[in-house]
Amino acid sequence: MNYIRNEQGNATFYMIWLIGIVGLIFVLVINLVKVYVVKEHANLSVEQAAIAGTAELLKLTEQAIDSIDNDPLIIAERLLTGEEKLSKQIKDKQDSYIYNQNLDPSTAYIKSVNQIIPAKMNDNAVFEYIIKQKFKSRLGSSIWALQTKVRPTVQDMISSNGGNISDTEIEFSTSKWRLEIKSTVTFESIADHKIINSFVKDIPQRGYGPSLDFLKDIY
Repeated sequence: MNYIRNEQGNATFYMIWLIGIVGLIFVLVINLVKVYVVKEHANLSVEQAAIAGTAELLKLTEQAIDSIDNDPLIIAERLLTGEEKLSKQIKDKQDSYIYNQNLDPSTAYIKSVNQIIPAKMNDNAVFEYIIKQKFKSRLGSSIWALQTKVRPTVQDMISSNGGNISDTEIEFSTSKWRLEIKSTVTFESIADHKIINSFVKDIPQRGYGPSLDFLKDIY
């Protein structure tokens, strides 16, 4: 009888131990999955912020191009040469890229601007000066000013995705001519309050926008 009671006690102890191990493994697996999810969320957050910031730069680019088209010297040059407005040239090139290369409108627009703006600036020194001034009046007089222009848009996107604004760094790379965003999303672990303690960690990620190569001729 004592033997049976001992066996029952051992079985109960083993079952409790097994349940504890299974619970521990479950918590570990949940934390691993949560780390992956938070990391992907952090990556999505900075990628969307970089795209939103680039979209803001493209909106300012369109304004600069409209301002160039309406400049008296540029208008006079068009009257003499019969050349289309810059905005029309870019739109035609964009449509060509969309039709012939199956590019999305945003990518086609960037590729068109990257090609046409530098070519126009190479026409003569006067046009180069006008174009530089028009772009700098819209996008900012320096790279630092350009970064400041997109800061509210980038921070809004980071915040809406649960990222940490205080950890957000905005840089416009002058080697790759693209917007680069670094930020973090906070990971909070799940604990069993026995072996695994709860902890909080900020997971960093970096996101990139498309290259705006034409800006190397502006700055």
